Amino acid sequence: MLRILFKVTQFLTIVALLSSYPVSIYVGKVNIPGDGANGATPTNVALNNPSGVYYDTVYGYLYLADTVNSRIRQITVSGYTQKYFAGNGQTGYAANKATGSPTQIMLNNPVGVTGDSNGNIYISDTNNHCIRKVDAAGTNLVLLAGGCSQQGYADSSTPTSVRFSKPRGVFVDSAGIVYVADSMNFRIRQISPTGVTTTLAGTGTSGYSSLTGAGTSIPLYAPRDVWGTSVGNLYVADFTSVRKIVLSTSEMSLYGGNNQAGMATVENAVATETNLDNIVSVHGDSYGNLYLGTGKSYINVERRNK
Repeated sequence: MLRILFKVTQFLTIVALLSSYPVSIYVGKVNIPGDGANGATPTNVALNNPSGVYYDTVYGYLYLADTVNSRIRQITVSGYTQKYFAGNGQTGYAANKATGSPTQIMLNNPVGVTGDSNGNIYISDTNNHCIRKVDAAGTNLVLLAGGCSQQGYADSSTPTSVRFSKPRGVFVDSAGIVYVADSMNFRIRQISPTGVTTTLAGTGTSGYSSLTGAGTSIPLYAPRDVWGTSVGNLYVADFTSVRKIVLSTSEMSLYGGNNQAGMATVENAVATETNLDNIVSVHGDSYGNLYLGTGKSYINVERRNK
């Protein structure tokens, strides 16, 4: 079976890694930053510090957080076309235009993008400190949680009373729960389908621990991304380590990394004895592989039981 991994590179492009095939440029121009035109061929589109990617296997779309351009782009994989999906190209927040047509609304350096099985898309509007949602029809963008433009920390059952601090990676599980890497609050947050936001992991103080225990009793260093499995495990990209949270018990443990920044140089090393550095993304596949994207232009891959 052909497997494709879309990975953001430091060269302002998205590359497709295909098993048994060379790496190829999929979206973007190498080392040419810019705000590529709506409708342009993907390889002719200039991007500016692209970050999160999400591939919707049901509908065949690839979503890209074009961070510095403050846009979300949509690429139709079958026809290989791209268009603006959300963001009007201006960076910021306008309270009088916070909902409505996605491409008419300002975003502020969005980093994370993901989707659910119903076709809804979720955006981590990082520098607006909130989570946005676009409906499956792609016609309406609304606030999911957070006081857009208001940074802080607060859990609440009222979406506008929730506070985030530079949220980054987002993931939605099969129950419709949205998980957020709340990077500068050093916490993992979760948003229920009814709109209640609570804290799943992290103490609010940056730190490293190899201990196993209740998620909210263990510090996180700088959580950047989250990804979950169908069996109820959530993995956290935490800069120099990877954490695992068992969602049924909220127990968190160290899964990979030893808090020593640097490139892993030993094949088949014990995961928790391996150097990791600047882990910015985490994803997995149905074969039990976990993929870690880093800001050092290499990927660490490990295969363990999910």
